[in-house]
Amino acid sequence: LASVTDWLAKSTETKTLPPDDLRLVEQTIGVQVSWALQHMHKVGTLHLDMKPNNILIRVRDSRQPLHTRVHCMVCDFGLAAVNIEGSATGRGGTPGYWAPELMPIDGAGVPVAYWSDACSDPPPACRANITDKADTWMWATTMLAIMDRLDRMRTQGYTSFTSALARGDGLERLLANCLKPQPQERLPISIVSLTMQRLLRDKGIDAYKPMDEDRSVMEYARAGQGLCLALMGDHDPQTWAATERLVRVMRTHGEYREAEALCARVLERKIATEAEASSIARTQRQLGGVLDDLGRYPEAVKCFRGALEVQTRTLGATHIDVASTKDSLGVTLWRQGKLSDALVLYDEALQVRESVLGTEHVLVAKTIVNRANVYFRQGHSMRALADYSRALEIAKRTLGEEHVLVAKTKNNMAEVLRVEGKFDEALLLYRQSLDVLTKVLGAGHVLVANTKNNMAGIYLKQGRSEEALQCYLEAMQAKIKVLGNDHVDVANTVENIGVIYAQQGNHQVALAKLAEALAIRTAAVGADHPDVASTEYKMALVHEARSDFSAALPFAELALAKGARAMGSDHPEVMKRKLVRDRLQHHGKQLLA
Repeated sequence: LASVTDWLAKSTETKTLPPDDLRLVEQTIGVQVSWALQHMHKVGTLHLDMKPNNILIRVRDSRQPLHTRVHCMVCDFGLAAVNIEGSATGRGGTPGYWAPELMPIDGAGVPVAYWSDACSDPPPACRANITDKADTWMWATTMLAIMDRLDRMRTQGYTSFTSALARGDGLERLLANCLKPQPQERLPISIVSLTMQRLLRDKGIDAYKPMDEDRSVMEYARAGQGLCLALMGDHDPQTWAATERLVRVMRTHGEYREAEALCARVLERKIATEAEASSIARTQRQLGGVLDDLGRYPEAVKCFRGALEVQTRTLGATHIDVASTKDSLGVTLWRQGKLSDALVLYDEALQVRESVLGTEHVLVAKTIVNRANVYFRQGHSMRALADYSRALEIAKRTLGEEHVLVAKTKNNMAEVLRVEGKFDEALLLYRQSLDVLTKVLGAGHVLVANTKNNMAGIYLKQGRSEEALQCYLEAMQAKIKVLGNDHVDVANTVENIGVIYAQQGNHQVALAKLAEALAIRTAAVGADHPDVASTEYKMALVHEARSDFSAALPFAELALAKGARAMGSDHPEVMKRKLVRDRLQHHGKQLLA
């Protein structure tokens, strides 16, 4: 066991490696260190003194390639800190490695020199608060040192050196994105980790970190929150921060109900102790997200709007946090079928995010995807595909091929192609998405279930009803396990199972399934929601197939009226419902005659 610095200097193996093999070893060290930092950040801790001397390495004895035998551990937590927003600038660290915002301030209020040796163009000073992005910077300077290139930044100057990196290969471009002067411009370590994994996989090296290992994050988050609660009580800001971190992890793993209770408790305590308005707004927004997860959209909207009002007043309309809340609110309004309102919010959020973060940022891609979802719901397929394609390219360049956002965007594009009747193209995208989501999130995740649900829809169109039913049943089982029986996502799959039974001529079972889905949706989102109307429309069709026109007509009329209110009378789906309504009215008149 030795530090990476000593090992690289003394190891006979590294000195005889070909350059490409040595690069693989360096990248393996880099990805393992990124995993360690990612784990620290998930449980709310910053390292703040990352450098090669603080990486211990063990090399297993075998005849396998060297990069497969190295095992790295991050050590020396003397400067580590709990990640609490608002921490002060100028904490210190190691010259040459420290992020600009960590550089100490001298007696005259001026940051000390970045390098211990003179440099004509050092990294620009930064007075931003300390966040996890400080570790991102130091991960990059550590990688440069391991690659024996850190001193070039001092001799060439920061501007020239990082400009050259930005024009280099994939690893060099990644390093350039980690060495931005302002913390908010740097990539989070989670994206660094995923990008490093992709770079290694491009060389045929499987550096995937299984999702099962991330279950330990829940244990650490629970332990941290429990410790803060025991030592400081539930009125202390550190307990609030630990609880909010735990809520974020719970949402990742689908534990929404407990997340809601914890988040509501934090909000209650913040209000009772008259915490800062911005802190209360942050918790309101988090609670809104949990309520959206649970399908309780009116409550979610109330939380988002409350947070947005406070943030706009205290931070200004062009602040990035305001844009994030608008984006989240837009998602919930979209789920409610309030498409025009959602579109306005997405356009406003996109303008701010592009202005602050640039046009190639992953958050820009997320907002573009959300806007495309509105276009798709409005029937503007070409606009939707254009936005999805743009977002997909941004996500692939920023995150790599095997990332959840890339998979979700492919899923969305496939849905448009499915509606357009391009089944083979859609199925290819669904399968690509399913492979990534299963690998990254695990086979039981809701997003995996949703993708199977979508694939089943194509099988159904192709007459492959047994394959479709199997996909739906697998999806429903996974969703119930994570979300419970009364979640709207469960209703989607129950409805689709009903459609299969209808196609098989088993109308009685089909109507029972559709009624079950209708009850779940109505309770979750209200009777006027477009998805409720969609279920009512399907019930009308099943009743019509049974020649029960009097039972079918009320459902058709409800579906038509609600669809017209949500999507407009000229929407293709609304026009299709009008034809069905008119046909049922004609049958009714014939029966009366």
